[in-house]
Amino acid sequence: METLLYTPISMEQLLKAKILGVFIPSYIITLFSFIAFGIIVNIGGFIHFGGFIFPDIKWLITILWISPAISLLSLIFTVMVSAKSKTFQEAQQVSGLLVVPVIVVLVAQMTGVLMLSNLVMFIAGTIFFILDYILIKRISSKFIPEKLI
Repeated sequence: METLLYTPISMEQLLKAKILGVFIPSYIITLFSFIAFGIIVNIGGFIHFGGFIFPDIKWLITILWISPAISLLSLIFTVMVSAKSKTFQEAQQVSGLLVVPVIVVLVAQMTGVLMLSNLVMFIAGTIFFILDYILIKRISSKFIPEKLI
């Protein structure tokens, strides 16, 4: 870890690299899973309904706009929590709480209790991306590398 701190990059660049190093593979897996799900749903839809039924615009907004924004947000929160936690178990438990609001919204949307329009979904994704940017700036300015050693 000490050698990494001696590299001629800023703390913001180091944090961005740490976050992107986890985000990129996870988002690629998300995209491949979405494609596989789409193929399976369309095969079933074609057999039963005689046409393709997936994806619609809501799914595309979700997978291409909201999913990366929420994924980045959860990774940033995890980095923030792990910087303040004393053990990895503590960081993992606190980070697990971040999933609860996302699951509540997802279940509400799936059951029809909460119906979000395309515009609301796009605005929510934009808000998440803005929040991602603000939090990266905030934690990079408060990040103290000596605490890691």
